[in-house]
Amino acid sequence: DITEQVRAIEAEKQLNEQKSQFIRITSHELRTPLTIIYSNAEMLELICEQNGKEGTHSHISRILKEVTSMIDILNELMLVSRIEKDIFKKMNLYLCI
Repeated sequence: DITEQVRAIEAEKQLNEQKSQFIRITSHELRTPLTIIYSNAEMLELICEQNGKEGTHSHISRILKEVTSMIDILNELMLVSRIEKDIFKKMNLYLCI
């Protein structure tokens, strides 16, 4: 039945929008503390270098590397979300919904 198909597509559309919204909110909420951690680690690295505490460099570098990795993951997640949203929009245009 065509009515059931339209309902199923509308339900999928709504679910996809909720997923996209969740990804956007989660990404934003994670990016803010990661940015703070990154900037503080950079400042700590600079302070340690100025005070001659080079032994801490490897620990701080690891923090910076891991935060950068997490931000890259968030960026990829957002990219996938945008691609899915574009694909779904094209499907809707094709189906005239």
